[in-house]
Amino acid sequence: MNDISPRKIGDRQDISPISPIMATLLLIVIVIAIAAIIVTYAWITTYMSEATQQAGVMLDVENVYWDSDAKITTIYVKNTG
Repeated sequence: MNDISPRKIGDRQDISPISPIMATLLLIVIVIAIAAIIVTYAWITTYMSEATQQAGVMLDVENVYWDSDAKITTIYVKNTG
């Protein structure tokens, strides 16, 4: 009559489990991805802090002297950043 036998909820005989090699490779890939995210975050935060410190440099021109006889220009600058 009916070829299909009733199945229990926890009965999964037709689904094959993942192999230990595939599970190990999957864990390695996940660990490498997490490490790459952490390294990228650390690099970006370091780069941004250095860029912010460099942006704080501001130069003001204090005086400019020009000697027409010797053809020399002297410029005095001051860091106000």
